[in-house]
Amino acid sequence: MASKPSKSKHCLFRSDKTPTSMANNLFLKGFSVGLLSGATGLIGYYFGAVDATQPLVNAQNDSGQPKWIEHEDPRIQRWDYNWDKRSPDKLVKPLRKSQMQDEEAVAERKAKVKEATPKSVRRVILIRHGQYDLSGQDDGQHHLTPLGFEQADRTGRRLAELLEDWKTNWARDKDGQQEKVRIRLYMSSMTRATETAQTILKHLPELDEVKSCNFIREGAPIAPVPGICKTLWNPDPKDFLEEGARIEAGFRKYMHRIPAGEEDIKTIDILVCHGNVIRYFLCRAMQFAPDAWLRFAIHNASISVISLGASGRLSLRTFGEIGHMPTDMMTFN
Repeated sequence: MASKPSKSKHCLFRSDKTPTSMANNLFLKGFSVGLLSGATGLIGYYFGAVDATQPLVNAQNDSGQPKWIEHEDPRIQRWDYNWDKRSPDKLVKPLRKSQMQDEEAVAERKAKVKEATPKSVRRVILIRHGQYDLSGQDDGQHHLTPLGFEQADRTGRRLAELLEDWKTNWARDKDGQQEKVRIRLYMSSMTRATETAQTILKHLPELDEVKSCNFIREGAPIAPVPGICKTLWNPDPKDFLEEGARIEAGFRKYMHRIPAGEEDIKTIDILVCHGNVIRYFLCRAMQFAPDAWLRFAIHNASISVISLGASGRLSLRTFGEIGHMPTDMMTFN
C-alpha cells in the first residue's frame, strides 16, 4: 500500500514523489538558489565597484566623475568634463602641497574657481549648405543650384520658427521671467555655404553678429574608420594634416561653454558650413571617436542642434533634421 504524502506544516517541500511535485520542488529550489545568488552578486558588485565609506552624491574622482558610477567595464569611456579646456577648476592655478592645509589659501582658490564658472548656457545650430553645382572647376564656381536655393529658403523659414519658440519658452530665468537671447551667425567663406547663409538671413533680420569664417570651410578632418570609398573621394594624406588642423581650430573656436566674464545671457550660435565639419564637430563634442565622422550621413540644408551647459554637460537635441523639406527636395548633394 502506497504511503501518503507528508503534510507537515514545517516542511518547505512536499515529500511525495509524483512527477508534478518533483518538478515543483526543483523549481522552488532553483528559484531560492537563484534569488540568493542574485542578491549576493548585487551586494558583491556594489561593494566591489563603490567605496561605501565615501559619500555617494558629492564625491568625485579627478576627472569630475561621481564616485558611485565608477566601473571597470572596458566598453564605457569616462566623460571628460574638461573636454573644451574651459573647466573652471582647470583654469585656476592649483594650490601647492604646502598650501593644502591653509584654510585662507583654500578659500581664496574656491572663490577664484567660482568667479571662473560660467553662469549662462548656449545652443549651437549646425546647418549644412544646400545642393550645389559640382561641374564648377573651383570653389568660386560651386554655386547653389536652383534646388539648393529653395532648400536654403525652407531652412531659413524653419530656423526662424525654432528661434521664435526658443526666445519665448527656453529663454526664461528660474522665476519664469523672459530673458534676452543673443543670436549670432557664422558662415563658411566657401561659396555654397555663403549663398546658403545669405538666403537664410532673409528670414532672420535681427541678429547680434554675422561673420564669415575660414576655420569652418570644408575639408578632410581626420582619416576616417572605416576608410573612404576612393571612387567618391580620394584626399591626399597631407590633406588630413593641413585641413584637419584648421577644422580642429574651428571646433575649439565655436564648440565650448560660454566663457565666464561674458554677459550673463543665453546665446544661440548658428554655423552654416559643411557636412564633414558638422560630423567631425559632433563626434568631438560628444566624445565619440573622432575618426567615426564618416559613419554619419547628413542631408543638404539640414539642421543639427547641440545644447552646451555651463558645467560642460551637453546634449545633441537633433541631428540632420530635414522634416521641413518635402521628400523630392531631400538630397545629399
